[in-house]
Amino acid sequence: CSMSVGSSLLEFTLTDMKTLGKVPFNDELNEGGPLIFHAEPHIDPVTGEWFTCAIQLVVDLENFGLKPEYVVYSIEPTAPQEPGAELARRLITRIETEHPSPVHTIALTQKYIVMIQIPYPLNWDGMLNAEKKWLLTGEYEGNLNDYNTWEPHRPTLIRLIDRVTGEQVAPFEADPFFFFHVINAFEEEDVVTLDVVCYNEPPVGFPLRQAKSGDVEDWRGGGGEVRRFKMNVATGELTCTGWPDNCFDEPKVNPKVDGVRHRYSFGVIDDNGML
Repeated sequence: CSMSVGSSLLEFTLTDMKTLGKVPFNDELNEGGPLIFHAEPHIDPVTGEWFTCAIQLVVDLENFGLKPEYVVYSIEPTAPQEPGAELARRLITRIETEHPSPVHTIALTQKYIVMIQIPYPLNWDGMLNAEKKWLLTGEYEGNLNDYNTWEPHRPTLIRLIDRVTGEQVAPFEADPFFFFHVINAFEEEDVVTLDVVCYNEPPVGFPLRQAKSGDVEDWRGGGGEVRRFKMNVATGELTCTGWPDNCFDEPKVNPKVDGVRHRYSFGVIDDNGML
């Protein structure tokens, strides 16, 4: 299976990469409205259960508008494996929010789902205008800033969600930052440690044509760096340290240490348009 940072989960065969179609779900999660902007699924390397979250635009009939929520769910390892089989998603929790921003990746510890909500909420007018132009002309020259608005006066929220019950620790507030990818997270007694590749601002403001041409020297925007956040669930304290000159992205750790303390992480770096 593969999930885009969108709304569809697709099945394909690894031998020839042939797309088999959308995965059918047999549950009630979509009854409130479509799920959009899924986070990349994160698979527990021990149990095989995979977790993700998405934004749902619930119709608010009472106030004649939309009531956005994060929907956090998993697919259990006992789910059918046959192509085309219907799957039932396990709802973990719903989180109401006035300022929903896409979550690109999440982290797992042995107890928690770690979800980062950055101050980059959806821009409804920009979304409609960008999609309208694409539908009418077949051309799209925009970027993610058409769909979202950077609001650095708001903090970044780091949420710890119990993987089983869905209960939340009070969100930790960090200085505003943008991110695509989490490196890893792990617990030691009352402290949850989270490593993230952070940017001071969204590095996605260049036009799509510029990106296609390889002219992405300014891709890092405010500058990406690895930051380590330590969150004490007993005291509510958050601390942050980092490596300011350690700029890379698409990070990975050895799957054997996913969710536990790691020593090394690996990634790629852009060198004047070359990886």
